[in-house]
Amino acid sequence: MKPKCISKLKITGTKRILQISLPSRKCKSIRVSPLESRLNTGCANSPKNSSSPLRNEQNNQKFISRYIARVLAKPEFQNKKRPIKTAATHRRTNSDGSKEPLSARNNKLSGGKSSCKNSDSDEKTIKKGLGIPNPDIQKTICRELSKKKLYKTNDTDEIIREKLIEAITLSFKTTNSAPNTSIDFYKLGKQIGNGAFGKVSLAQNRLTGHKVAIKIIDKSFIKDERTRRKIFQEVFIMKKLNHRNIIRLLEVFESNKNVMIVLEYAGGGDLLQIIKARGRLTEDECRGIFYQLIEAVKACHNMGIIHRDIKLDNILLTSDYTDIKLCDFGVSRFAKAGEKVDEQCGTPAYLAPEIIADLGYEPFYVDIWSMGVLLYAMLSASVPFKAKNLHDLHKLILRGKYDVPEYFSAEASDLLNKMLNPVPHMRISLEDMKLHAWYNGFVPENILDLSFNVTRQNEILSKMMSYGFPRDYVIQSLNLKDVNHASATYSLLDLESSYNYT
Repeated sequence: MKPKCISKLKITGTKRILQISLPSRKCKSIRVSPLESRLNTGCANSPKNSSSPLRNEQNNQKFISRYIARVLAKPEFQNKKRPIKTAATHRRTNSDGSKEPLSARNNKLSGGKSSCKNSDSDEKTIKKGLGIPNPDIQKTICRELSKKKLYKTNDTDEIIREKLIEAITLSFKTTNSAPNTSIDFYKLGKQIGNGAFGKVSLAQNRLTGHKVAIKIIDKSFIKDERTRRKIFQEVFIMKKLNHRNIIRLLEVFESNKNVMIVLEYAGGGDLLQIIKARGRLTEDECRGIFYQLIEAVKACHNMGIIHRDIKLDNILLTSDYTDIKLCDFGVSRFAKAGEKVDEQCGTPAYLAPEIIADLGYEPFYVDIWSMGVLLYAMLSASVPFKAKNLHDLHKLILRGKYDVPEYFSAEASDLLNKMLNPVPHMRISLEDMKLHAWYNGFVPENILDLSFNVTRQNEILSKMMSYGFPRDYVIQSLNLKDVNHASATYSLLDLESSYNYT
C-alpha cells in the first residue's frame, strides 16, 4: 500500500512523501544531549494485545501514577550500576546497515553464557539458514576464482563485466555450481557510514550496474563467540524480513580479512540529515512517512522480531523520496509475546521507561515508545525528553512528562500521548495508530503492483541467463532462500521492476 502524499507538492508522476528541495538553513534544535553517544534503546507494542486498557478507553491516570511511583521507588534504579549497550553517535550518512557497538550485559549465569536464549539465535541454526556453503565441498575452480582477481586494474567496466560473465558460465560448465562471490563482483565507491566493527561503503553491482551498500566488518573485531553470534543474528533477522519499507539483505560473503554484508541502497539520505538541513516536517509529510514506518514495524512484529533502535538516522528514504526504509538491526532480536527480556539497548533519548527501570520488560511494547519519540522529533525537530545528565534524563522518561509545542494539532498531541505512555501495556497498538483521528482523511495509495507476476519473473530470469546463471539454479536459490550472488542479482532486478513495472 502506498501512503497518500502531500497534495501541495508541485511535481508530476509518482507522488512523494517529502519535498526534495532542502533550505540551506540549519536547524539547531534537533541537537540532542551528548548522552546520545552512550546508550541505546527502542520501544514497541504487541499487535495481539486486545485487552489493552487504551483500546477500551480505560486509561486510568491513577493507575499510571501508581505505576510510575512503584518504579521510581525501586532501589535498583537508584543503586544499580551496570553496563548498558553503547551506541555510536547519530550518523550523518544514510548508512544502510552500519551498527553501533553492541556491549554485553553483565552475565548472571555461570560459564559466561548469555541470559537471553532463543532457538532462532542459535548459531548453528543461523549458519544453516544463511545458506553459507561448506568450503570442504567446493570445487577447485571455485576456490581458484575466489583467490585471484578476474580482471586487471586498467580494464574498463564493460570488459570486467564480460570477464565476470565468462567466469560464471565456465564455473557452471565445469563444476555445475556458481563461483564463490568475491569483491570482484562489486565496484567499491566512497565510504558512506561507520560502524562498530567496520564501515559501510557505496558499491555497484558489476553485472546489473545497480548501486548497493556494503557493510564491511573487519574479522579482527569478531574474535569472541558473543560478537560472532550477534553478527550472525543480525544477518539471520534481515534474511527473514522481506518488506518494501525495510532495507533488503542481498547477500553475504567474506574475504581473508573482512565479512561483507551487501544491502539494498536507499539513496535519499536519512531523516536526521533532512531535519538538520530543513527543520521540522509538516504534519502532512509526517503522516506519509509514519504510515510506512507503522507498516515496517508491523512486518517485524509479525515475524516475532523487535527492532529496539528506531530513531531518525535509522529511517532512510529512497532516491525519489517516495518510500522510507527501516534499517540497522544490530540490536534486534527474536521474541515472543509475554516473555520477559532483560537486555538494555537502544539510544538514550529513545529509551522506553521499562528498559531504564531494569526489572525486565515485555517485548514489542518498546518499539511503540521509540516510534512516539521519533514522531515528536519529526514534528518539532527536537526530542521530548532532554536533560543535562543521564540520571535526570532517566527520571523524565520514567515519569513520561514532556512539553507539547503549541503548533501541534490536537490529534497529533493525542496520538503522542497514547504512544508515550509510561505503562507499557496501555500504549496504543500499531493497528489502532492507523485508525486514530490523526489519520482521518488519509487514504493510502496503491500505486505499485508488488504481487507475483509471471511475465515480470520471466523477464528477470532471461536477464539472469544472459549473466551466465542457469534458470534452474536461480529458481532453486529463490525457493531455498539462499543468500548468494544469483539471489542478490535477482533481487536488484526485482526491486527495479517493482518500482518501474507497469
